[in-house]
Amino acid sequence: MDVSLIIVQAGLLNIDQGIMRIETIEQLQRLHEMIGEALAGQNVTITVDKYIDTVQMIEIAQSYSLELSGTTLRSAMDRGNIKRAHKDGGRWVAPEAEYRQWLEKFAQKKGQARRYAVG
Repeated sequence: MDVSLIIVQAGLLNIDQGIMRIETIEQLQRLHEMIGEALAGQNVTITVDKYIDTVQMIEIAQSYSLELSGTTLRSAMDRGNIKRAHKDGGRWVAPEAEYRQWLEKFAQKKGQARRYAVG
């Protein structure tokens, strides 16, 4: 059985539904111990999300010959259609994997799905 552990923006939900902030090497070592105790004997994959900005998002769409305007993209993020998209210093960013999932749905909705495959 494989287990995926996702750490989002330096926070990790613990059993008590609180946030564990990692600010020192000692706290990181303690987190490592806690993970080892909780997941002993299981395969663990730790994933760090790659965030991309709107320019990169449009370039990805164009690489699949998809027509996607900046206005449409920003509107989708503002409505929450791209999971975990948010503004960082006034610019929209989103996890690449979440964006690609949304892009596939967008392509299907626009009848462009034949030209697009998640990759």
